[in-house]
Amino acid sequence: MTVTPELWTVIGTVISTVIDTVIDTVIDTVIDTVIGTGIVILVAIAASNRQLRGEMNGLHAEFGRLRERMRKLEGLLEGLREAVAGRKAA
Repeated sequence: MTVTPELWTVIGTVISTVIDTVIDTVIDTVIDTVIGTGIVILVAIAASNRQLRGEMNGLHAEFGRLRERMRKLEGLLEGLREAVAGRKAA
């Protein structure tokens, strides 16, 4: 069998088409993987932010309760100071 220039052209076209298809498939797969991974990372970050916001709200409420307890203790201490001072004056 003799390989004609036309046959070489056909062989070259087939090889080029196969290579282009493989490269396109690999690139599409890589892009899809990168995009998918990026989405997963963004979802994880969003979930983490929601959790942190919840914890911060809990801490804010706890600080409010602690401030109230400190005010009560300051009132008790002031009463004790007045009682001690009154005894010394009497």
